[in-house]
Amino acid sequence: MSGPRPRPSVQPLTANELDGDVVDRFRLVARLCATELAVSAPRGTLTYAELDHWSDDLARRLLDRAHESAETGEARFSDRASRAAADRQGAPDRPVAILLGHDPAAVVAMIGVLKAGRPFLALDSSLPPDRLARVLELADADLCVCGGPALGYTVGGTGADLGGTDVAPDPARLLPPWVERIEIGVPPPGRPEPTSLAPFAVSAATQAPGPADGRAGGRAAGAQTTPGGLAGPSGRAPRRSGGDLAMLIFTSGSTGTPKGVMWNHRTLLRHVSVFQDGVGLTADDRLGLLLPYSFISGASMVFRSLLTGATLSMYDPRAHGMRALPAWLRAERPTVLWFTPSLLRAVAGALDPGEVLGSVRCVTTASDALHARDARLLRQHLPYEAAVVVSYGSSEAGLVTLGITGPGEPLPDGVLPAGVPQPGTAVRLLRDDGTEAAPGEAGEIVVAGRYLTGGYWRDPEQTAARYGVGDDGVPYYRSGDAGRFGPDGLLRITGRLDGMVKVRGYLVEPIEIEAALLSSEEVSDAVVATDASTEPARLVAYVVPSPSSRPSPASIRRLLRARLPAYMVPSTVMILPALPRTERGKVDRKALPPAPPALAGDLPRNDWEEAVAGLWARVLDLDSVGIHDDFLELGGDSLAAQDVVSRLFEELGVRLPTSVLAQAPTVAELAAVAAQASSSASRITPRHPDVIPLRTGGTGVPLFCFSGAGGLAIAMLALAANFDGERPVYGLQAHGLERRGLPDWTVEAAARRHVRALRLLAPRGPYLLVGHSFGGLVALETAHLLRAAGEHVGLLALIDSTPPGGLRVSMTGSIVSSQHSGGPEQAGGSYSWDKPPRAWPPRPAPPADGQTSAARRALDRAPRFLSDRAPRFLTDRADLLRTMAHRASRIGLVPLTGLVQFPDDRQFRTFYDQGRLVSMTYRPAPWTGRALLWQAAAKVSNPELRPVSGPWAQLLTGRDAVARTVVGNHDSILREPLVGALADDIRARIAHLDQDVSGGS
Repeated sequence: MSGPRPRPSVQPLTANELDGDVVDRFRLVARLCATELAVSAPRGTLTYAELDHWSDDLARRLLDRAHESAETGEARFSDRASRAAADRQGAPDRPVAILLGHDPAAVVAMIGVLKAGRPFLALDSSLPPDRLARVLELADADLCVCGGPALGYTVGGTGADLGGTDVAPDPARLLPPWVERIEIGVPPPGRPEPTSLAPFAVSAATQAPGPADGRAGGRAAGAQTTPGGLAGPSGRAPRRSGGDLAMLIFTSGSTGTPKGVMWNHRTLLRHVSVFQDGVGLTADDRLGLLLPYSFISGASMVFRSLLTGATLSMYDPRAHGMRALPAWLRAERPTVLWFTPSLLRAVAGALDPGEVLGSVRCVTTASDALHARDARLLRQHLPYEAAVVVSYGSSEAGLVTLGITGPGEPLPDGVLPAGVPQPGTAVRLLRDDGTEAAPGEAGEIVVAGRYLTGGYWRDPEQTAARYGVGDDGVPYYRSGDAGRFGPDGLLRITGRLDGMVKVRGYLVEPIEIEAALLSSEEVSDAVVATDASTEPARLVAYVVPSPSSRPSPASIRRLLRARLPAYMVPSTVMILPALPRTERGKVDRKALPPAPPALAGDLPRNDWEEAVAGLWARVLDLDSVGIHDDFLELGGDSLAAQDVVSRLFEELGVRLPTSVLAQAPTVAELAAVAAQASSSASRITPRHPDVIPLRTGGTGVPLFCFSGAGGLAIAMLALAANFDGERPVYGLQAHGLERRGLPDWTVEAAARRHVRALRLLAPRGPYLLVGHSFGGLVALETAHLLRAAGEHVGLLALIDSTPPGGLRVSMTGSIVSSQHSGGPEQAGGSYSWDKPPRAWPPRPAPPADGQTSAARRALDRAPRFLSDRAPRFLTDRADLLRTMAHRASRIGLVPLTGLVQFPDDRQFRTFYDQGRLVSMTYRPAPWTGRALLWQAAAKVSNPELRPVSGPWAQLLTGRDAVARTVVGNHDSILREPLVGALADDIRARIAHLDQDVSGGS
């Protein structure tokens, strides 16, 4: 039985072709591969013959329109006179815009526009209409190819039910009224249906040809194409050469004004040729296009495939989501994939553990630096023979370098090298003074070669600033990126020149700090920026924790100090739920939240201030602390607060509660309190052992905040800071947590205790109750008790609380919920290990048609699998035995909760376990009053306030109960910037109460 018919052989681009026309190369490939699949997408497929036919049809329509416009002399821009006065590059170079979905219609439009002798401008339909209008105006494009998805291609490309919201862009909503539209999407009247298509032929334009070989897209007998272009009412389409414009790619621009980069035919053909040679691209490949074709990474992928005779497999993660991606990958079986590092992480996260993409032989990354950790994550899902390729380039320079890590080759630590310059390109590294950087020295990357892009569209000033011609007559481009060549001859990117900063006389490259951060399993994502508003400039690290960790700024600094010189450790660390990214997947540095103001850092004035300042510096892992620095703004949290008060007693003999840091949050204030406590030999305690005054100023209705299980009340300090001077804010924590005492073993008992405490502070309502995690259950029961006593509860706010029930004991012995697991609520780490160990060895995916058998694939992967995972296998089993042995001791501590003051964080873990056990028996009544539910999630589809849904809908049943879900985690929801938005929501829900109390003013 014979196997699948091999695809025709298509030779790589030759040197002579690089100065030619993209269309000529496409026609050659389409003739050789007429019946082969050219494009596949969830909406449908096109063979090369069908693609050739429909793009011919569009080209003729564009030529007809150009002929008519020339006769009528239409002018669509209000400033036509001024544009004509500028040095216009002629009608043939005026781009035609494309606004279509991520499907074969867009590919038809690209080829069709080029066949008409015009460059194309692919638009991103996700951009706002104002941005699209600005790009169209800058490009001088008053014609746009758009339309519905029903182009004449065969429906049902992948055979996978992907779902999603993949709909065609609406030109009426997105395009300005002065842009003329030419629609594709349905065959023109009188044309054959796709099952009987033939490529459009000038001499047979009115015929209805049939397939020559019985397949869709076969060339009809007698049909002829006119070499060199199309004939029509406007005459022959102009033949293009290597230096003519092929497409415009708009970048965001550092000034905020979009800049159009001119890609000519020569640049595009050379780009394809380099990739053909670099990764051995052939007609047998299937190239997966997951990036938007409006970006250079996506557009170039289209032509790499079409000019090689390969199949282009299209998938839009923005439309179908990441959940459907594995099904698409199994159905399409791509051999070559191109990712940004952020997309790579998302793809790996969507795959099942141990799932191997058996068809993939090459994955290339671009746009951002690829870290070894991400490459290792990727390798877990690739067959042994697959290569990992790092590319460096830009919209302006094209593809500059390739760095290929082949099968079995070890991955270096840190950032992977960008590789070596590709044929036709030279890379020089220049110092600030224009001289060559020495070997191993970093310098600005200057790319030279005759295949560079043509500069910025109608922007001679910006073009002159970046582009030039060397003394040897070769064009060059100044990238603004910094890099160095290693001893191995590989280029290593060290960041942007404008991102480098001098700290204590040392030149710091933030990318090195980012690599150190990403080497930690505690960190999921990170970026380091420079705050130039201070003198001297300071480094700010923005860190996204991994789902299983809860690092504090101090722990991040400690992590970096163990890996980097002291001058490279950022003085400011901000924990974020996610990094903002542009539509191209790059970190949007302009959207990063501003770092808190740098404080004066005045020197200590006496021995107590010097002692406290030194103590804070050790706890928070800072070089120095000023006497007016704020504990919270320095990155302090409740664990750090406990450490501070413990060291105050151990080193200075002063015993103080953690609540003192709410009342005395600066070094100077705490030193004064400590000095007073030492001189009087007294203990300073709050009025009630379980109530911590977080803010005492203001005349508004007091806010009472209930901390989570095992959490100190000071964990609510960031929330309280948002109400400073507005209203008093009090924190309530579990009885016995800081001072030995019998804890409450029911939620109802805890609520009764807290009701007595808060009525000492506010004898009458209205009462405002806020509870985080387990504290939300205590706040809910407190609200019921107050209402039963005839009091008015103005607001019940629950912050990432889990409805009671559904709890069990984890393998470590900690008490976890089926809906939320984690460690003590105050911060500092996850104490549950609730995932089963990864199966070993992983079960291979079932074989598919044409795939290597699962057994063979497992054997092929065995060498790397054993070397990578055998040590982990043994370690995981040893860890499992240790955690099982530890389980009994962990559970055994719970009955001693509050009666024994355990050292270090075991005190908080014990109260955490006790609180989760207590919640198991709690069965609350529904709350019908005003309520606000805030929840954190990794992904959020609707961040707006909405009616309560899910399990909480059965308990928060009032008409005035609303919910909001934000991107974050259980701890970041209580930190900036999220906690500021939380405070705004609380403030909006209680504004009427303050007016009532003040007399309705």
